[in-house]
Amino acid sequence: MRRRDFLTGLAVIANGIASARMSNAQAPRKMVRVGIATLQPRTGPLWTAFEQRLQQLGYTEGENLAVESIDLNGSISRESEAMKELIRRKVDILIGSGTEIALKSALAATDKLPIVMIAIDYDPLALNYIASLARPGGNVTGVFSSKSSLR
Repeated sequence: MRRRDFLTGLAVIANGIASARMSNAQAPRKMVRVGIATLQPRTGPLWTAFEQRLQQLGYTEGENLAVESIDLNGSISRESEAMKELIRRKVDILIGSGTEIALKSALAATDKLPIVMIAIDYDPLALNYIASLARPGGNVTGVFSSKSSLR
């Protein structure tokens, strides 16, 4: 997957989080707590771009945004426990990025909280995680990067 495609996906997700949280423009915004369990460091370019986009949309860490990030230290096997820990930290939104295990772990941790998937190495439609790309259904939304093979 190209970096630009991933950054575009993060911008789409940031926009989705902002629009989902801003149902009434007159009401003061509460603190939005976003939970991320990731193999990539939060200080890396991908998550930095994500946080910059949230900031452009009016979300500032410490004021109306709290990003709870768990670094998996390169071990996907820790994903399930990390998602459960994010639930214990009372996040409002879970982000399952990259692997199918991330989405599976988020789904196993909650059926109530919104889950934003960044499906890179699997097809969430073919694996029945979502009903359709246009209307995923349930508590899952996000982006899917399809790799087409040209022959």
